[in-house]
Amino acid sequence: MTNIFEILQKTDDEFIRQYIAMLEVLNPKNTAKIGVNIISRKGVQFINKLGHKFNKDLRLKAPKPQNLEQYIDQKKQELSNLSRSKLNTKLKIILKSILSLSYTISDDSLSIQIIDFVSQKLKIDEYKLVSQRADDIYLQYFNKLVEEDKHILTLNKMSHTILKNVLLKEDLWAHIMAAHGFKTEIMSQLIFMTVAIHGSPFTPAIETLPSYEADESIAAEIASQEDAYTQLLIEHNRLKIRLKNSETKYDQTLKDISTANATISAVINEQAAAESELAKLTQEYLIATDELNSLRTELQNENLSSSASATFDLLHQKYKAKDLALQTLQLQIDKQAIIISSAKDLIPDKKLGTTQLELHSQDILQEITKVKTAIKHVNADITSAEVQKRFRLEPKWQDVFSKFTFSSATKNKLPQFATSEILAIELALTELQNISDKTALSKGQSFFNGTHYQYFTTKADTGKIIKILYNPITADTCEIAQFAVII
Repeated sequence: MTNIFEILQKTDDEFIRQYIAMLEVLNPKNTAKIGVNIISRKGVQFINKLGHKFNKDLRLKAPKPQNLEQYIDQKKQELSNLSRSKLNTKLKIILKSILSLSYTISDDSLSIQIIDFVSQKLKIDEYKLVSQRADDIYLQYFNKLVEEDKHILTLNKMSHTILKNVLLKEDLWAHIMAAHGFKTEIMSQLIFMTVAIHGSPFTPAIETLPSYEADESIAAEIASQEDAYTQLLIEHNRLKIRLKNSETKYDQTLKDISTANATISAVINEQAAAESELAKLTQEYLIATDELNSLRTELQNENLSSSASATFDLLHQKYKAKDLALQTLQLQIDKQAIIISSAKDLIPDKKLGTTQLELHSQDILQEITKVKTAIKHVNADITSAEVQKRFRLEPKWQDVFSKFTFSSATKNKLPQFATSEILAIELALTELQNISDKTALSKGQSFFNGTHYQYFTTKADTGKIIKILYNPITADTCEIAQFAVII
C-alpha cells in the first residue's frame, strides 16, 4: 500500500513544520482557547500553495489569526533551523507518542496505525483494507468540508468553488473538534492531505488487477462460467440434502424392520409358551375332571347310606374345592387359548409389514445409489470447472505475484471464490506486495496446519469477509498459506 510518509516527501518543510507545531501546541488544555478558524486558515494557506503548484490562482482568503495561532507560529519558528530529515523524524516521534507506539516501529507500521486510529474514531469498517480505509477517511473528511460529494480525490481536478469551501467551514470544524477531538481532526486532515497530494486513491484501480478482464466478450464468458459453477454448487448442495434425507429414511426403515422382527420373535415366543402352558393345563384339567368324577361317585354312594354322616360332609367339601379348582383351570386354559389365537393373527400381519419394509428399504437403497452417482457426476463437473479456473488464474498470479509462494490450500480454495471475491483478494495481495514491512498489515496470528501465521482481512463487494493467512519471509517475499472465509 501507499505509505503516508513517502507521500509527505513531496511536501515542503513548511508543511511538516505546520503539522509538528499543531500536534505539539494543540492539546485539550489549549483547545479551550482556540478560535474555530485556526486550522481552517492553515488549510487555506496549504491549498493556495497546492493551487499554485497546479497553476491555479485560487486566492483564497484566510480567516484572521487568533492567539493560539501565534503559539503555532512561535513553535514553527523554533523548528525553522531543523533539517528536513530531523523534521521528518520529529513528526514521526510525536505521532508515535500520541498513539502510544514504540519508537522502533517502521514507517509502514506507523502509517497504518494512524489510519487505524482515525478509522476507529470514524467507525469505518474494520475488515476493509488499510488503503480502502484511508480513501474512506478522505471522502468523509472531504464531504464534511464541501457541499458537493461527487468529486473524488485528485486535487488537480477540484473546481475553484470546491477548493474555496475546503477547510473554511468554521461550524463544521467546531463540530469535528467537539465530536472527535484535536488528535482525530489533525490526523484525519493529515490523511486527507496525503491522499490529495498523492493525486489518486490509495486503493489500486480494479483495472490493474490480474483478474480484471477488459474484453467484454471474455468477461461475459467468464461470468457465464461462474454462473454455471454456482448452479453446480447449488445442485451439489441439493443432492447432499437429498442424500442425507434418504440415508435418514433408510436408517429409520432398518430400525423399523428390526423392531418388527423383534416383535414377531416376541410373539412367537409368547405363543410357544402359551401352547406349552395350555398343554400342561389341559393335562391338569383332565386329571382334575377324573378326580371330580370320582368324588361325585363317592358322594352319591355316601348319600345313599347317610347324608348326615361326617364322611359325607368331608367328601362334599372336597368336591366343591375340586370343582372350583377345575373352574380356575378352565379360565387359565381359555386365557392361553386367547394368547395363541392372537399370536396366530398377529404374526402374519407383522411378517407382511416386515416384507413391505424390506421392499421399501431396497427402494431407498436404489435412491441412495442414484443420488450418489449424481453427486459423483456433479463433483466431477465442479472439479473440472475449478481446474479450468485455476488454469486461467494461476499464470496471471505467477506473473503479478511472482515473489509470493502459494500453498496448495490457497490454490485449491481460490477457484471456489466468485470473481468479485477474487478481485478483493487480489487487492489485498497487491497491498501486501507493495509494503516493505509486511508484518505491519497483520491483525494478529491464526493457527493453520500446525503453524501460526499472520493474517489480515479484505471485504468483497458481496459482503464476504476473507481472512488471508501469510508468513513474511523478506521485504519482498511472502508465503500465502490460506484464504479463510470469516463471514
